[in-house]
Amino acid sequence: MGIATVDSRSYKYLTYAHLEAKPQEGYYFIGWDNGVTFDVYDLLVESDTTVTPLFAEKPLEQFSITLQASPAEGGQVFGAGTYDRDSEIHIAAEAAEGYEFVKWSDGIQDNPRKVVVTEDKTYTAEFKQKEAPKKEYTITVYVTPDESGRVEGTGTYEEGATAVLVALPATGYEFSHWSDNSTDNPREIVIEKNLTLICNFHKIGDGVENIFINGGNGENGGNGENGGNGARKVLRNGHIVIILPDGSEYDAQGRQIK
Repeated sequence: MGIATVDSRSYKYLTYAHLEAKPQEGYYFIGWDNGVTFDVYDLLVESDTTVTPLFAEKPLEQFSITLQASPAEGGQVFGAGTYDRDSEIHIAAEAAEGYEFVKWSDGIQDNPRKVVVTEDKTYTAEFKQKEAPKKEYTITVYVTPDESGRVEGTGTYEEGATAVLVALPATGYEFSHWSDNSTDNPREIVIEKNLTLICNFHKIGDGVENIFINGGNGENGGNGENGGNGARKVLRNGHIVIILPDGSEYDAQGRQIK
């Protein structure tokens, strides 16, 4: 527990003896049994005297480990408390639904983790919200007539993505239109839902229609509705083209293209 040193010899009456108390590791000095509390002092010799130093074991030093979650709703933490110095403890974090553990405030990513207690300390478990998985939708395209061609770009896409559909006719066929009446080819579609389309092809040479512009086999006599010569309406590469008898060509909006 401790030792006491003294200049061991006989002392004359009313002289002083020098005393010193030294505790061993893990102990501390309380005082002398004669009531003196100084670890070093001079004792006045008045008679034969025995003086005993008093020692006591030091209490173990303890520290507090505080744990927090950030954000508070991100999860729970385990292992907080008061521990003896140099204790090895484990702390852990558990993410709430919709969150995931990222790291501790001191940068350590291990979870759970071991901590050696040397001081009062606070550890914060950092969480983040999980990213919601994006919805996926499917584009399905059927071809008609059978074996008249194929379509590239079908499949499954994440919501908000852009799909590009390309209609590729087989030999002897050409693209006509999609079932939603679009004639764009290729065409872009922003994915917002499942989508089913029909891609229409026709044989080259089909789709020619005799029409009458101011004339031709019509209700009001002559060669048309109002009399006059016939013209042809054809579907070329998915677009309507009107061919007049003189060979000039117009699109569906009446703009001359040849």
